[in-house]
Amino acid sequence: MIEEFEAIGLHIPDQHKLARNIARRDVPAVRTAPGLDTLGCFTESSGARVLVAEKGDAVELWPALRSEAAPRIANITLVTPFVALVDVFDDQLALTHRLVAGVEDPFRFEIGETAGVKEARFSAIAVDVTSFSSEDGYSGPVPFGASFISAPDLFALAEGSVEQQDLTPYVTMGVTAPELEERTNELNGATTYIGTVSENLPVTFALPASLETAPGQWLWGAWKLMVSLGSWD
Repeated sequence: MIEEFEAIGLHIPDQHKLARNIARRDVPAVRTAPGLDTLGCFTESSGARVLVAEKGDAVELWPALRSEAAPRIANITLVTPFVALVDVFDDQLALTHRLVAGVEDPFRFEIGETAGVKEARFSAIAVDVTSFSSEDGYSGPVPFGASFISAPDLFALAEGSVEQQDLTPYVTMGVTAPELEERTNELNGATTYIGTVSENLPVTFALPASLETAPGQWLWGAWKLMVSLGSWD
């Protein structure tokens, strides 16, 4: 398993320290996010992001990533302050994907209501990802090397084993690694690897510096999926 903040190069064992470091920066914030008192977003030069959610005395930090992928048409239904059901369409308005994703800018939506958007951009943070140079050692459910994305929680929702309010923004995804860019965060000097793919679902993704991979290798596993309308860009 990969710690999500490690994947974006912002791993600090003490999250209170991370929150204090972020608080010293000029962090834009809004007070209209559904279910929250305040939502702020700290963006690193690398594209790594931390969403800072406040409700009462509680502060929650969510790792995120600025997307550099091409936008897609989508219907987004916010089901909790941070998580949404997302239907993705091609340019001919044919449904291509039905997913669950975290939402960078939930203040653009109302919980329980569906909004159609023309420029939804996606990003993914590695959670439990393996890089394969060959089929050796792979025994997954889809053909080796496939461009694939699926939200396991949607199957559980259809079976009735989870409710909408319990959905999580994790997907199973397979992508062929493009040229990756090593980027360094100013906050702590740590690095992350960033790539963008356009086949299947256009998505920008982050990998931890500790994961050995190379262009052309197949990245397979669990990712945290995020969707953004670009409000923090």
